[in-house]
Amino acid sequence: QRHLTPSMYKKLYKLQTSNGVTLNDIISCGTACGYSVARNMGVMAGDYESYTLFAPLLNDIIREYHDFSPTSRHTTDLNPAHLKSVKDLDPNSEYVLSTRIRVARSVAGLPFPSSSPRAARRKVEDLSRSCMSALKGDLAGCYLPLNEMDNDTNDDLIQRHILFDNPDEWSITAGLGRDWPDARGGF
Repeated sequence: QRHLTPSMYKKLYKLQTSNGVTLNDIISCGTACGYSVARNMGVMAGDYESYTLFAPLLNDIIREYHDFSPTSRHTTDLNPAHLKSVKDLDPNSEYVLSTRIRVARSVAGLPFPSSSPRAARRKVEDLSRSCMSALKGDLAGCYLPLNEMDNDTNDDLIQRHILFDNPDEWSITAGLGRDWPDARGGF
């Protein structure tokens, strides 16, 4: 609401990325369901190109929410030996029962989940399944497609925080729950 003024909307509403993402797509979760305090967002970039095409809107939001400007740069160092200040938060195993890491995906040339049509999601699923099946040793595992999972298994995995909750009104409106559970799974 603070960032998308009527003049900003007029400036951006006719633009479209090469994947077909429009301003109305990236603001749909905020306009249909309203701003979500729990999710702290009402705008979702639809693809990589959205960050450039809709920069007049997104840059200010990103700067405010993430304290990250257009000239800031991410650094990636996946070497665990370079981690700093890592300590055992529960050395006696008294408090921490489990932990999880959320991984969001971005595949070059394909829209982000909020704007992905079924075919693009299936392409990502096929690519992911292929990559995961090549993992060996401690990284090996089993991919479980949601559309082949029975309700009891699905509910159990949600309760154990292995799967995210099934989509609600907000995530469906945002495009994240479109065609649920097709082309989704857990590993």
